[in-house]
Amino acid sequence: MKLIVLGLCLAGLCVGGSWGELFVEPVVNGFLKLPGASGSPAFGSHAATAGAFDESSSYLYVIGTEAGVLHLINAANPEAPVVESTIAFDAQRDGQPTAIALCRMDAITTLAISFQREEASTNGRVRFYNADGASLTKRWNNDVALQSNDPTSIAWNSQCNELTVVVRGRWFVLNSLFYQDPEPNIEFITFSANSNPTVNFLTIENPTLEAAGIRQVTECGDGCGCTGEDSASTMRIRDVEPRKVTVSDNDVAYITFTKNNAMASVDLKVGFFERVLDMRDMGAKSWYTNPLDTQDNGVIEVNDLIAIRSLIQPLGVTTFTSGGEDYIVTANAGEKTTFSTLIGVDTCIFEDSKPGLNWRTTENFNLNAGGRDTAQQEALDNGLMVGGRLENMRLSRMHRETDGYNLGTSFFEEATAFGGRSVSVRRWSDWAEIYDSGSDMELVFNASLTENELLVFNADVGDSTSTPTSQLDALSITTGPTPTAVVSGEIAGRKVMVAANGQVGGLYAWEVESPADADPNVWMQGFSRRGQAGVPWDDLFAQGDDGVGEPGTTDIVWINVFSAEFAYIAVISDTAGVVSFHRIYFPSD
Repeated sequence: MKLIVLGLCLAGLCVGGSWGELFVEPVVNGFLKLPGASGSPAFGSHAATAGAFDESSSYLYVIGTEAGVLHLINAANPEAPVVESTIAFDAQRDGQPTAIALCRMDAITTLAISFQREEASTNGRVRFYNADGASLTKRWNNDVALQSNDPTSIAWNSQCNELTVVVRGRWFVLNSLFYQDPEPNIEFITFSANSNPTVNFLTIENPTLEAAGIRQVTECGDGCGCTGEDSASTMRIRDVEPRKVTVSDNDVAYITFTKNNAMASVDLKVGFFERVLDMRDMGAKSWYTNPLDTQDNGVIEVNDLIAIRSLIQPLGVTTFTSGGEDYIVTANAGEKTTFSTLIGVDTCIFEDSKPGLNWRTTENFNLNAGGRDTAQQEALDNGLMVGGRLENMRLSRMHRETDGYNLGTSFFEEATAFGGRSVSVRRWSDWAEIYDSGSDMELVFNASLTENELLVFNADVGDSTSTPTSQLDALSITTGPTPTAVVSGEIAGRKVMVAANGQVGGLYAWEVESPADADPNVWMQGFSRRGQAGVPWDDLFAQGDDGVGEPGTTDIVWINVFSAEFAYIAVISDTAGVVSFHRIYFPSD
């Protein structure tokens, strides 16, 4: 199946190049439904969360976090990959595998897997294996203990002697009571061939957050809990939640903080005691001149030009290097914070957003601020009324300058939504944004797509009895396309980026041209989706084909060892417990 191509212009917005079309074709025999904790594949098993590919053995290793499994997939023939074995971890002894990373140096392949324990205050751990295809042996008898309990992402440096670990520090439950919000950490595990590993960590300090203007959601002094309606509270350091990490060719670690609308970097080339956490606010994206769909009415209407903005909120991250510079590619998924929990004697009910109509009637809003002209003010005001286009749109209610609130006047000056609904590219050295896909992830849903693709526009997954089409347009009022994962690589000397819709599945693709003396140029190629639409998820999964598609994509693994003229990607669907192979290439002239 050919990736649907945007062409030179789409809805008056020119986004294509004249260099040709990019093909993204699902591999017919490359759709693997993986067994979960029960030993059998099932929709909702969460048997596939993240993966790592070993070029030397052509094995793909895939963990399933909630299922507590590790799959060993022989991808020597990526047109017909085979699941050779599945290892089930013991939930009490091992915990759940949360992240996986692989590195090869001096003919030795080291596979690292991080673990957490649900509903427990015990520290997270990382296990290291010597990997040789289907053979895995522990590098050390004991796992490496971390400083906190929930590692969520890991990445190697170029020398394979240091692993960066992101520890999120989520709110968690202990002994059936709403317990605490731990502090996050950025941890570094270092070792050499003849030494045991050591662990160092960078704490995230309040002055760093304040100096960078990083978004804060919940707040209060040390020792506060969440014990009443609308009272989610924590100290500022604990509010910060790092999510994903990647390491560039220049050995710099880049970290996303989705809900906090931020990124950070750490230079791994310098010694630990010289390292500094460089945190940066992602800012806000203006929709004043970018059309978007702001209604959940079941209709594709990407035509609203309305004077609101949104937090960028990156989740997935990758990098490429051009002219010696690191360029950071982010999938701007968006995230609104919601707690709705009654556990034992503890209550935690909290949201950082309100529907537009409720926001307009309960918050102080200065309609005349924000540089809006008279027509924009009128359209915005009407949109926030009963029956208006923003009536149900989720807007931040947090009284923060990052969220459009003026602390001096105690009025909102901007209506701020969630998520950039895009993929963007920034040059890290001066924080310049050189590309953002704007509205393209929604505008691509036009007559050139198939009915199966059109019927999942901004759709939510729902539950296993939902159909992909029954949730059509449901996410237009929150995070829209919700891109969660992004990967980059090269095909025949041409850079390519691929991102995934993290809800009902689907792939977006771009080509990147890197001139020697200028910033890269980025062109969106289009969208395609594997799977069907009008049947409940459970029934789609039970079919003997790929009808269930790739809902809840959490990772994309680049596989490029078989030819310089094409590559493969493995799309990992957590919701379906599926690994889906695609072939990517540029057609011959």
